[in-house]
Amino acid sequence: MNSDKVTTSEAPIQFNSISIFDYYNSFKFYFLVFIIFGGIQELREGQSRTVLVEISPNVNSSQSKEDATKMTAPLTVEAAVRCSFDTFVFKVPFDLSAVLVGEMRLGLDVFKKSWTALEKRTLDVKFTPLPRLSPEEDVTSYSQRLVAKLQNANLLVPHCSAIKSSDCVRLLLGACTVNRLTMFADVTVNNSDSSDSSHFTIRTETLPLFPLLRALLLKVLGAPSTGK
Repeated sequence: MNSDKVTTSEAPIQFNSISIFDYYNSFKFYFLVFIIFGGIQELREGQSRTVLVEISPNVNSSQSKEDATKMTAPLTVEAAVRCSFDTFVFKVPFDLSAVLVGEMRLGLDVFKKSWTALEKRTLDVKFTPLPRLSPEEDVTSYSQRLVAKLQNANLLVPHCSAIKSSDCVRLLLGACTVNRLTMFADVTVNNSDSSDSSHFTIRTETLPLFPLLRALLLKVLGAPSTGK
């Protein structure tokens, strides 16, 4: 909304692309369609506009693996809107899933080989799992719902097993960013009322990815366990 008495005009929006500040746009997001802030030519006092801008990471010019240490949690991209009144700079948070390649295939053999190679780079997390939709939802249906949620977040699921006798789901996960940074997880979900044994283990060679994947998995699977 324009709260000033002066009419503002033409508000192009751009992402920071200055090299020394590349960590503010480390995945080189760009606009899928060139836009002058929704075609807004004027914004008089008291007027407001809501504009949805579709963006995408640039796969061909994303950060190198060597620059991955610049990533911070939460992930953000720095943007600016320039109008006749002033230039406004702000940071836009985005989810790790936005820069994951979801259409890749991850075989179980590749997962096991990578998992073994990353044995010394491990993070363990306990969590409270996503509840059942109803008491009638069995462990098989529950596991299928978990897989669908994980795949919707661009995570790869080479293995899922539902163990009816212990009301438990085991999931092996992988993920790859647009600039080929890889990460893996072994997830155990125990949805019985008396259990607090749900946990996952993350392994990756890129240290800044640990908190990012942890946050994404907790968002998809449930919430951190109290006091953990």
